[in-house]
Amino acid sequence: MRVALAAVVMVGSAVSMIVPPADPAAAASSGHRLAVTEAERAAAIAEPAIVTIDVTWEGYVRHRVTGELLDEQSVRASTRCSGVGISSDGHLLTTGQCLSPSAVAVDVYQQVANRRVAKGLATADQIPLLLADMLTNATIVGQPVTQPPKRTVLVRRAVTSDEPILATVVSIADPSDGDVALIKIEKFNQPMLEIAGTGDLTLGTNVVTVECPPEQSSVVQPSSRVGSIAQLTPIVLANAAPSTALPGATVLTLDAAVAGLVGQHQGDHDLLAPLPSIDELLTDAKVDTALGRVDRDFRAGLDAYFEGRYTDSIERLDAVLAVIPSHIQAHEYRDKAQAQREAEGGGPRAENRMIGTVRSWLDSRSGTLVAIALLAAIAVFLVRRKGQPREASGPPTRVTIKTPAHCENCGSPLPEAATTCPGCGKPT
Repeated sequence: MRVALAAVVMVGSAVSMIVPPADPAAAASSGHRLAVTEAERAAAIAEPAIVTIDVTWEGYVRHRVTGELLDEQSVRASTRCSGVGISSDGHLLTTGQCLSPSAVAVDVYQQVANRRVAKGLATADQIPLLLADMLTNATIVGQPVTQPPKRTVLVRRAVTSDEPILATVVSIADPSDGDVALIKIEKFNQPMLEIAGTGDLTLGTNVVTVECPPEQSSVVQPSSRVGSIAQLTPIVLANAAPSTALPGATVLTLDAAVAGLVGQHQGDHDLLAPLPSIDELLTDAKVDTALGRVDRDFRAGLDAYFEGRYTDSIERLDAVLAVIPSHIQAHEYRDKAQAQREAEGGGPRAENRMIGTVRSWLDSRSGTLVAIALLAAIAVFLVRRKGQPREASGPPTRVTIKTPAHCENCGSPLPEAATTCPGCGKPT
């Protein structure tokens, strides 16, 4: 009896551990609110969704007037830009210019001009003339010449340090509508950002630009700068400090929604792809722009960290890492939350995996029954384990089975040691 009562007490204690308190925010708070601006929060939310994009072209240079190939060997050239995830199933936004052969035209024509000099078909001082002629009268073609050149798009993500991922081009907006394009990688649970509504942008709206440096790197390390919307028509301009970052930088509202992409840097202004063009691309491609579970957990983990609720932060970031184990930013902020919690006195320890699993079961109605059944099984195990002797110190205790006092079938009284019911004749 004492063992059973002890087991019940232990089960009750376990239930109290896994059932959330009446005020979870207050109970899990283990520190003071950190000093973080809205712009810093927006940039932190956006970082996992940022990507860099390498586009490589391979083809031939053909003169439009004569129809001849200016060099018989193919030419390769690459360009880089940045982009951002806007759906959990791998859709990314970038600039249309990034995916156009015109982005590498000067490089390609320079290679052809240098080859002609090397072959003795032109002199070095004729290179400027050759370049001017090709920029006006040449085009980059594939094989056969009626086909476009070969384009390869590789994406490197800020969220992990994995190898570049091959992307497909979904659509490119007409340049007159805006410098924006949609590509896709075969990734699920891709970190993403929502798209701002057109009503969210007015003159003077504060924005944050998250951008990538132009240098080649195996790790995507975005930085951010603040600005504001300076013009909405006929083109969208944002005030911002001068930048040498890659084109395609993501411009955010302070709620971390995409307000546009930087197509060009113009001194103290950035030229942005307009939101209607972005919306049209996404609508035509039927892109699901609802935040995924990973994104919601990451945001909740960040907010808990910034608010000083370090245990909550660790739990939500652990949920992110359960889906994307190599999530760089989730690891970074989890480590920070752990360090802050320890520095401020430890606070409640993060729950172990079993308790965390039971807590998730309790989030659903049917899951509550599963959790209770599990705890009951633990209690039975403890009762049986407690009843076993630690060491054999004498003859084993004889266990006697007592028959029920009444028949379970008809309810008639049963004589002691009866095997059949005298009332209905059925076995007891």
